[in-house]
Amino acid sequence: MMSDFWITFQGGGEALILGTPRGRQAVIWPLDPVFLFDSSGLRSYIGVMKGLIADMRHAVRLLSRNRFAILTAVASLAVGIGANTAIFSVASAMLLRPLPFANADRLVVLRSIDPSRVLNTGRASSADLRDWQTQARSFVAIAGYRFRYMDLLHDGQAERLRGLLITPEFFDVLDVPLMGTTFRRNATYSSDIILGNQLWRRSFAANRNLVGRSIDVNMINLDRIGPTPVRVNGVAQRDVHFPPLSADFYDDPSGIDDTVDFWQPFPLPPAAVIASRKDNDYDVIARLRPGITIEEAQSEMDAIAHNLAVAYPQSNVNVKVRIVPLREHLLGKNRRVLALLIICTICVLLLACGNVANLLLSIAAGRQKEVAIRSALGASSIRIARQFFVESTLLAFAAAILGVPLAAWGTHLLSPQIPEGVPLARTASINVTVLAFTVLATCLTALLTGIIPALHMSVAAPGDTLKLDSRGSGAPRLRNRSVSVLVAAEVAIALVLLIATGLMIKSAKQLLSVDPGFDPKRLLTMTVSLPNNKFEWKHNVVFSREVIDAVEALPQVTAVTVAQGVPMKPGTFWGNFEVEGQPSADEKPEARIRVVNPGYFRVMQIPLVSGREFEHRDEVGNVGDLPDVVVNNTLASRYWPGEDAVGKRLLFTSGPATIIGVARDVKYMGLDSKSDSELYYPLGLYPQPHITLLVRTSSDPSAIISDVRKRIAGVDKDAFVTDVKTMDELIDDTLAPRRFATTLLSAFGAVALLLSLTGIYGVISHMVTQRTREIGIRVALGAPAGKIITLMLQSGFVPASAGLAIGWVATFSVTNLLSAMLFEVRPLDPSVWLIVSIGMLAAACLASYLPARRACTIDPCLAVKAE
Repeated sequence: MMSDFWITFQGGGEALILGTPRGRQAVIWPLDPVFLFDSSGLRSYIGVMKGLIADMRHAVRLLSRNRFAILTAVASLAVGIGANTAIFSVASAMLLRPLPFANADRLVVLRSIDPSRVLNTGRASSADLRDWQTQARSFVAIAGYRFRYMDLLHDGQAERLRGLLITPEFFDVLDVPLMGTTFRRNATYSSDIILGNQLWRRSFAANRNLVGRSIDVNMINLDRIGPTPVRVNGVAQRDVHFPPLSADFYDDPSGIDDTVDFWQPFPLPPAAVIASRKDNDYDVIARLRPGITIEEAQSEMDAIAHNLAVAYPQSNVNVKVRIVPLREHLLGKNRRVLALLIICTICVLLLACGNVANLLLSIAAGRQKEVAIRSALGASSIRIARQFFVESTLLAFAAAILGVPLAAWGTHLLSPQIPEGVPLARTASINVTVLAFTVLATCLTALLTGIIPALHMSVAAPGDTLKLDSRGSGAPRLRNRSVSVLVAAEVAIALVLLIATGLMIKSAKQLLSVDPGFDPKRLLTMTVSLPNNKFEWKHNVVFSREVIDAVEALPQVTAVTVAQGVPMKPGTFWGNFEVEGQPSADEKPEARIRVVNPGYFRVMQIPLVSGREFEHRDEVGNVGDLPDVVVNNTLASRYWPGEDAVGKRLLFTSGPATIIGVARDVKYMGLDSKSDSELYYPLGLYPQPHITLLVRTSSDPSAIISDVRKRIAGVDKDAFVTDVKTMDELIDDTLAPRRFATTLLSAFGAVALLLSLTGIYGVISHMVTQRTREIGIRVALGAPAGKIITLMLQSGFVPASAGLAIGWVATFSVTNLLSAMLFEVRPLDPSVWLIVSIGMLAAACLASYLPARRACTIDPCLAVKAE
């Protein structure tokens, strides 16, 4: 017990005396104790501590003699810790962080898939949704919803609210507790409202008396001008986040990180008044019943879809229902990018661990004589292993100290670079579990790599080892072949990353060379809209023209136009038509609709293949009528191949429309998108609640943003101006996922190349040191410098060549993952594979040549004397 001892200091603190009541004492500091007591436990403890401190001193001296190798090992482990922690922290946020919904693991998205349709949104028709609700038994509830916005004018300010139109089952699916009641049975979208918790607190001061009363909101209501009174049925008792939304008519319809401001009823129409099963209006979400698996629910929905196809062959013959777990649906295409990045980070971690193992094994191979001498002098295997353990522990500890801040810095640097559309990732922080696992894995690599060769060498006969060494040939013959295997593995892993990087860079180059179909230079864009129903519907056209006139007066502006549905932005709709003079099909053709102002094609610099663009005379008529349209080249070629489509007519529900122009195809959905059929309507006959202002300037468009805002406010002070970006920025946004993946791949490829080359350099450099006597004898016997260099190069070239072969096979196995991320580049592109492979082999040879050349400068007299 500690109470049985007393402690004093002597000599001004130069010695620490530990004593007992019987008077026995021991000097335990300084570190040469003389044990004067018979307490075996304390004596053993002091002996162990003395030995460990001595081992640490010896380890520091030894490691300082191999500075390059040790610094490389520490840096490799630190990079492995930092990169893996950062990437896996983001991955864990996306894959493991709980979604902001109650029992989210039971939530699924129901997607209606019809391969025969040109535009496949995944939405369901009201008729199909009704049948799913009445026939399916695998779900607690199934709900349909759609994005909706409205405006709230209070305290002299306009606030834009984002919400949902929903079927009554929505709150059952998402398990949302309400203060008040859900919608009345006969409620319509313009009669009832349920408020989100944040909106209730922010704009209504959490007034509980609001439930049951009416409030005035500005919503789209063609029956009246001004605010519409709606009854507040209830208030959500907690924040509710947006479920997944399909691309909608409105720009930027919010995501899972945003909270819902309000809900309004979007009830299914009676079966008797459903006009078509092709009007897909509803996104659909459902909650699985307890005990029901996705496979069981999918089997039931397959049967329901088959029965509907039999009952309604004209509309449902090709319709399938796909059940997707909510998290999987949210990740969408990002899953491939995430999978690729995870593979890359694992490769970097393996490279780091392999680099450390390689360097430590090389160092250990050169210490056979030391271990043999220590064994001959009576050192036990455990004593020798402890020395190596201390050395590896110091190395691992240094790497962990450096790796933790690298992980924090990497995560902080990575989060802002993640594209905005990637859910749950931008708020990722260091995952402590991931960090602990990565540090443990890298430290274990260092420890095991240091101890295993020590145990192997300590059991060898010392005499045999010294005898071999005295002949000068022991080191090369006894060198562990695992070093060469590790070099090959490092080259293979680096080759996989470099080929993937090369393919992505070539893909990005191909993508950037794509002609978007218009001139994006010096073009400013912004979404502009008035509060709903502040004026009659036609006033939206007047407002657009007034904004154009106001902005056009700025001196830096060369041209202005407005449109709904511009390139590189969401926010469009589509419609059906028939082609005059051609047989009618069961399913009418579909096309995306762009509503544009006269001058749109001129301002955007979209060439016309034939005909003319809209003029102000084309906007004369009743709202909703369509006397003239412009089509794109894809639509014209599809229905009038080899003919001029100008003068042809399309049939709409409002009547026939004459094609007055054929415009060149535009990459509206992104540079990597295919051209769809496009219809252009005149804005004067189709007033839009949202418009995008397009301003072409003579200089940097960003410099006039504040001036443009002032001009718009001068037209109407309540106008909303959002999403202000240059067209170049919009294009960059569409490329963000590819650019993010390419940038990270390039970084990983560079790190992999650096790690593999430093590993090769370190191994060959240490090998030269090991074989100093042998090389000196060869030089003394007249071996030419080229022969010496070739001998050393073989030690790096042979495993590097084997690594290339392994890397080719490994890269081929991940080509399917790469193919979906490439644009007009084949995963097996021979030019990329050949350039990267030759470059990798040349770099490996260079890394081997530098220490090999040093071998030629060895003085044979000094080499033999040193032995």
